[in-house]
Amino acid sequence: MGAGADENDAAAHPTNQFTTTTAKLYCVWKAEGIQSATPVRGVWMVDDVGDAAPPNSKIDEASVTIPSSFTGNFSLKPTTGLPPGKYHIDIYLGGTLAKTVPFTVKAAN
Repeated sequence: MGAGADENDAAAHPTNQFTTTTAKLYCVWKAEGIQSATPVRGVWMVDDVGDAAPPNSKIDEASVTIPSSFTGNFSLKPTTGLPPGKYHIDIYLGGTLAKTVPFTVKAAN
């Protein structure tokens, strides 16, 4: 996780804590031991943001099919900022959940 990603799909400014003013969040991933043409899907989810949204609400999702490279990133660009709270992104390889990556959003100072 980070507030950016470079051209090699490495996280820029790595962190799992963001603020309500973070313009874009990135989850950088690397897949090993899978075949090319495997679909990879990232699903951004709410865990606990109080009354702003119910738990387990889907924020957004994106899918890619692995070409010759086994690295990539999913990004989330909230239009009005994310409310403070706990979130996660689920990464699926094919139809199987491969990894859950938690992150938090805190009020900007």
